[in-house]
This record gives sequence, structure tokens and C-alpha cells, in this order.
Amino acid sequence: MNQQWYQDTYYDEERTYDIAADYYYYENDADDDFGALHPWSTPVENQYSRYMFWREFNLITEQCALPAVLTAYWWSSHVGVTLVASICFRILILFFQRFRCLSNWVLHIVCAACGLAPALISSSTKENGIPHHRWVPAALIVGYMVLLYSISLLTILLERNNTNKKQEKFNAAVVFSAVVLALLVYREYVLDSSRAWQSTRGTHMLMSMKAVALILDYRSGRLNSLPSIAEYTGYMLCAGCAQLGPYISYKQYLQAFRSRPSTYLKNLKQWVAVIKNLGLSMAWFMGSVCYVDWLLDTSYYRYYGIAIAVDTYRRAASYRSGHYFIAAVGTTNAQACGYLSECDERIVTAKPSSVEWPKQMSYVASAWDIPTHQWLKTYVFDKMYSHGKAPIAAAATFAVSCAIHGFEVRVSAVLAMIGGCAYVELLLRKRLAAKFPIIFGKKSNIKKTSLSKTTSRWMRIVINMLFVVLNIIHLSYLGAVMDTSNDTESVFSVWHRCAYIGHLLLFFTYIIAVLL
Repeated sequence: MNQQWYQDTYYDEERTYDIAADYYYYENDADDDFGALHPWSTPVENQYSRYMFWREFNLITEQCALPAVLTAYWWSSHVGVTLVASICFRILILFFQRFRCLSNWVLHIVCAACGLAPALISSSTKENGIPHHRWVPAALIVGYMVLLYSISLLTILLERNNTNKKQEKFNAAVVFSAVVLALLVYREYVLDSSRAWQSTRGTHMLMSMKAVALILDYRSGRLNSLPSIAEYTGYMLCAGCAQLGPYISYKQYLQAFRSRPSTYLKNLKQWVAVIKNLGLSMAWFMGSVCYVDWLLDTSYYRYYGIAIAVDTYRRAASYRSGHYFIAAVGTTNAQACGYLSECDERIVTAKPSSVEWPKQMSYVASAWDIPTHQWLKTYVFDKMYSHGKAPIAAAATFAVSCAIHGFEVRVSAVLAMIGGCAYVELLLRKRLAAKFPIIFGKKSNIKKTSLSKTTSRWMRIVINMLFVVLNIIHLSYLGAVMDTSNDTESVFSVWHRCAYIGHLLLFFTYIIAVLL
């Protein structure tokens, strides 16, 4: 009789310890009628299980989480340099506001220098064993900024020599935006894929968004003139947000240089918010790197279907945790620099609660990256909606959203799927409200029926919970394909392994909405 323990080994061979996964005993002998799977259920073993859980947690914290955080947030790392540069910039601004000893153009140049410092200090000097200069990423960033400014000036000069019709001004702005987005697609698919180029992808995307926003604000009258060279440089390379984000408008950028009445308590609250977001970023980072893979270990599950479902959710949760880490770091740096929102409030980059508990898929699209969502709504959807219908505006928003990501295959597929899920969910909710107005219509309809308020309320709760569960499945399905930890897999191998269940659910949901 062959007996076998399902075991899992963590990290490397030097610090190996074996854990019987979920304390299940597997019997391979087919002649043994005792069964193939037996859980341990005695009180003593349950106590041992709790002990092993905390032992694993302590080991992972000591050997994975804490070393990873120290490495990521060290002063010479990209995150550490960006945070230090943001704090130094804020201290300089506070000093200037108190003594007025520097010109404004000097402050803009200093802001650009603080934004460019992480690319110079934290960039690697080797790639595949081949040394290269640290200034290569910074040179690519500055060169792209000069190109954007030149195209902006050329667009304005061409418009001044042209007729003053509003329609032609709008067309010129659209042409400028198309050229900028085409540059992103060009650098994604034509230029080489060296590490220097890959490290500047996010910066180029943010700079393109800022350039489009400036030219559209200038043509619409929100800006009286294009910013000067110093202001343009400071805005494009603004401290804290040049590489990790978030996107900030030109008005938000200027907020950091304006004197605002403040008290000791207000300044204290601001720095407490910075420390809180810094702690949240560390928690999300540790979760993405260590804890998610440990808590959702697929070796605990015997059945293939359950293991695939858990692995899909693990990949998606790891990717989302990494995104929340970047969002929290961006929020920390933006608040440390003193950037404020349009309503003079602290900048918020993402809302993880709205994503992890998705009441509607449309909420997920807005809560995933709030500044980018606002940019798309202001400069794409609203402008296209004023010249056409909502479907055209939605299609244009999807196209521009893919373009700013360089039409990367994974991102484009996920954005298309999110748009489809949001549309089908909205259609289904409208059909349910029209078919069952007693339950899903206005509250006044409840009084006209024999259903009690409690029954109607509970029915709405159940239906909304079904939508939440459906959206969680969709987000797991979509997030798993964004996980690039295994480079040997093809782009959509995760969806193939899941038998394209997300697409099938979307199709069946649409059929239900049509049949109602």
C-alpha cells in the first residue's frame, strides 16, 4: 500500500520546510476501501493546524515580505528616490512661500529635476550583462517632451495661419491628439523593446495625456496661452508623478506653487495622510509579492476545476494588489508634493473597495484609475458626446484608452471585455426594471402591489448579490490574463485553461437580457 502526502515547499532549498497541504491524507491503493481522501478533524490536529498557519505566516513575513519591502522602499530604489524627491520638493516650496527668494521659473525647473531624478538614480546600469549609461531613460523622457512641445507649437502656428472657424480648430486639436497617440503605438510596436524603452513607457503615456489636455484646454479657452518652456517642462516632469503617476491636470500642478492659508493642524493632517498611504502601499506590495500566493495556494485542492478557479483568482488578486500598490505610491507622492484635486481636496488614485466588491462593472472602470477615467471623460467622451451619440462617444473612449496603452494586446482585450460586461449589465438591469417594475422599479410601485416592502427589498438584495458574484467572476477572469509572472505562457493561455468561461457568461447574460 503506497501512501503519499501532498506537500508544498516554499522559496528555496536552503530554507525548506514541508507542509501537508490542508492536512489531508491521500491513499493511492485502490484496494483500500477506506477511501481516497480523509480530513483530519480531531481537536488536537485543529490546534496543530492553527499553529502551522501562524508559523507559515511568520516565516513568510520574515523571509519574504519584510525583505521585499526594504528592497523596494530603499533610498536608492525607484520608489524610495521618488518619495525623497517629492518631500524635498515640498520642503523647497514651503521655504519659497515663506521667504520668496526664488523666481517661479526656477521652481518649475527644480520640479522637473525632482521628477527626473528617479530615472537617473535608480535606473540599472546593466541589461543582460551589457552595461549602459544611466542617462539613457532620462534622455528618452526629455527627448519625448521636446517632441511634444514642438508638435504643440506647430499646431498652434498652423491654426493661427488658418481660418478661425471653430470646426477647423476642433479638427486641428483632433489631429494633434491622433498624432500623439500614434507616437505611443509606434514606440510600442516599432521601436526596440530594450529595458530603457520599457522603463519609460508609463512616463510617455502620462506626458501624452498631459500634452493632449493642454492643447484641448488651450483651444477651448480654459487656458489663455500655452505654458512657457519652464512651466511646460515642470508640468511634464512634475515631481512625484512623472513616472508612477497619477495623471494631474495643469491646474492641479499649479496648486503646489500657490500660497494657501494653512494651520499647524492642517499640515499635520496632510502628513498623516501621506504616512497612511505609504503604509497602505507597503501592505499592498507585501500582499502582491508574498501573501496572495501563500493564501491562495492551489496545492491545497484536489479537484482540477476548483484548483483552476483558485489559481485564476490568485493571479487576478496578485495583479490587482500590484496595481493598488502603484496607485497608493502615486497618491503618497502627489500628496507629499502638495498637489490637490479640482475641488482643493487630496488626490485619490484608486478605490480598491469598489473594485473588490463590484456592485456594477461601470463602477470598476471609474474606480480602477480615477485620474485617467476623469481625463477620458473630460477630453474624449464629453467632447465626442457633444458631436454625436453615446455609443459613438463610448467607442471613441475605448479606442483612445487602448491607444494610450499602445494597443497592447492584453490591455486592449481586457478593456473590450470590460466595456462589453458593463454594457450587457446595464442592458439587463434596464430590462429587469421594465419587466418587473414592482421589484426593480421606483419605490412608489411597491405600494400598488401585494408584495410587502420586506419581500421586495430582499429580492432586490438577492439580485444585486448575483450581479456582484458575476462581476467578481469576470474580474478574476480578466485579471488573470494580466498576470505576466510566467513569461513562458502565451498571452491568452489562462483564458484557454478556463475554457473561456468569462466570454460564455457574457454571452449567456446577453441572451437573457434580449429574451426578457
